[in-house]
Amino acid sequence: MNQQRNQIEDLLQDSPSLNLYLETLLPDCYRRGRRAASDETELPLNRFPVECPYTLDQILDAAFLPEAIEP
Repeated sequence: MNQQRNQIEDLLQDSPSLNLYLETLLPDCYRRGRRAASDETELPLNRFPVECPYTLDQILDAAFLPEAIEP
């Protein structure tokens, strides 16, 4: 997870204007990630929340570690 956060941080440093689009992009990115997680884990798609349960600040916070989502 830290590797992905580091990559995002690097991208935002290289292109600070992307910060303006993060809130707009989050729902679509989450939708694609939800589908990928379902495919990778072979769990049904409905096991994953329909909407992202985390704020953008939590997602970007290197110290944030989400709790397991109950079935």
